[in-house]
Amino acid sequence: MRAAGSPASLESSVRSVVSSIDRQLPLFDVRTGDQILSLGVTPVTFLTVLMVSFAAIGLLLTSIGLYGVLSYAVVKRTREIGIRIALGASRPAVLSMVLRRAAILVGAGLIIGLAGSIAARRIIGGMLFGVDGGNPLLLLCAVSVMVAAAWLATYLPAHRAASIDPMLALGTE
Repeated sequence: MRAAGSPASLESSVRSVVSSIDRQLPLFDVRTGDQILSLGVTPVTFLTVLMVSFAAIGLLLTSIGLYGVLSYAVVKRTREIGIRIALGASRPAVLSMVLRRAAILVGAGLIIGLAGSIAARRIIGGMLFGVDGGNPLLLLCAVSVMVAAAWLATYLPAHRAASIDPMLALGTE
């Protein structure tokens, strides 16, 4: 039934009307439509929040890992990069060298991830209501988010490599 006020305040009057019609008719577990709806949606909402949380944590860990690998590579190649800059390599060339290495890592990861998601299409489709695991738009969105996160993770090490002072790099050894 519809109520203009609070549905909980009408429970006693509804009980009296139902008992006046038929005393044998049991009336128990009285709930509002919103309560019934929330009971049916709660497991799906929880699973969605859980999956989004794991995806966000995975994206964060991937970005931190990529940043760490590229930062380490730049530190290990500081002398080489300093020599390249001393011999005339432009800063954009050094920047593109580091970004190219990152693109290879990200590209390999994306290929493996796309192959895995296509292979696990049925499992993913079973976990997500109304979403096909091999949906091209969904895969494009996932790839776009990963590429954006990878670009953010690689920009700082690449910029640091491009701004290496050759005199300091060569003077460390």
